[in-house]
Amino acid sequence: MENTTWACFDCHETYRRSTANDEIVPCAKCNKHCMNIGFEINIPKKNDTKSWDKLYIKLKKQERDRNEASIKESVRLKHDIEQNELRLDIIESSKDNKTALKTINKQLKKRAYTGENKPNK
Repeated sequence: MENTTWACFDCHETYRRSTANDEIVPCAKCNKHCMNIGFEINIPKKNDTKSWDKLYIKLKKQERDRNEASIKESVRLKHDIEQNELRLDIIESSKDNKTALKTINKQLKKRAYTGENKPNK
């Protein structure tokens, strides 16, 4: 197992711990929780408070971005599943597959053309 760097942003201490130890890593100095900052991050000097603050903000932004991307992907997948369920319901309830496909295509066109992009009929 590889070690990653854990940092305490309160007292500016860093520690190397196994990646298997993904639970809480306490700081040996202040006993607060450390943050896993990965493998290859330049660690600021202990007395460089500005750089520590910038690093913290950067890491928190990356974490927010990852969480946001994960949420967006979950919503997209849920939407795709719902759309596929709707299409299957239409096909199953239709006696004629051609009619079902026409209904599905109409629904898709309604969703594709909204607002200013709506074609003139």
